[in-house]
Amino acid sequence: MIDPLLNEKWLEMVFQNRNKEFGAYELRKIYSKNVTIGFVVSVIVFSLGISAPLLAKFFKKEAIEEEKFIMKEVVLAEPPPLDKNTPPPPPPPPVPPPPKIASIKFQVPEVKPDEVVEKDPPKIEELKDKVISNVTQEGEKGFDNIIEDVAPSKINEVINEVKPEKEEPVITADELPEFPGGYMAFFAKNIKYPQQALKMGIEGKVYLQFIIEKDGSISNPVIIKDPGYGLGEEALRVLMMMPKWTPARTNGKPVRYKLSLPINFKIN
Repeated sequence: MIDPLLNEKWLEMVFQNRNKEFGAYELRKIYSKNVTIGFVVSVIVFSLGISAPLLAKFFKKEAIEEEKFIMKEVVLAEPPPLDKNTPPPPPPPPVPPPPKIASIKFQVPEVKPDEVVEKDPPKIEELKDKVISNVTQEGEKGFDNIIEDVAPSKINEVINEVKPEKEEPVITADELPEFPGGYMAFFAKNIKYPQQALKMGIEGKVYLQFIIEKDGSISNPVIIKDPGYGLGEEALRVLMMMPKWTPARTNGKPVRYKLSLPINFKIN
């Protein structure tokens, strides 16, 4: 039902002798039309919202039915019969035996009296152009270079180049490492306060961690905590200037020792 105040007759009476171009008159005039359009649009949107899942389910079902697979049986033809008169293929040529290489039989070392020894072990000169094997034999000519890589001289060179792995550093020892004269005095003498930190008034502690080797030298330096502004870099620079320490010892023997040092930076 339309509000009587919005009826055109009442509108004319209300706005008689008034400014109808102000806007209120036009808004009241089209109000009923706008309400009707809004109501119809709301009903349509609500209906679509209710029916959308049903429509989606319906169309999805039709799409699945259209995608049914068509199974087709394929029958293979019989292979052609074998011709009994066809000769079999020739066998592959025999592989030639590998060339004989000069070798000397390996003898298990045993401690025996001299009168019982039947044959002395081979000397280094005899092994120069031969390989160690389970049989002693002469090699064919032209194949001497095959054993060049396994000659005893080469083996000795490789053995000499092998270096033992370093022991893991410890954090406890019978005798702790010491720096001659005290490490704090060394840092206080050689540290140069970074200009950037000095201007900004930056103070704080830098924590360094490093390994003191068995000979007292320093290795693997790491900055654990750094306030920044060049303080950590300066502490590390002075650390690498340090001469050798007195190494740590355990059971009287020098050991690798991991040490952490706090370096305090303070503006006087």
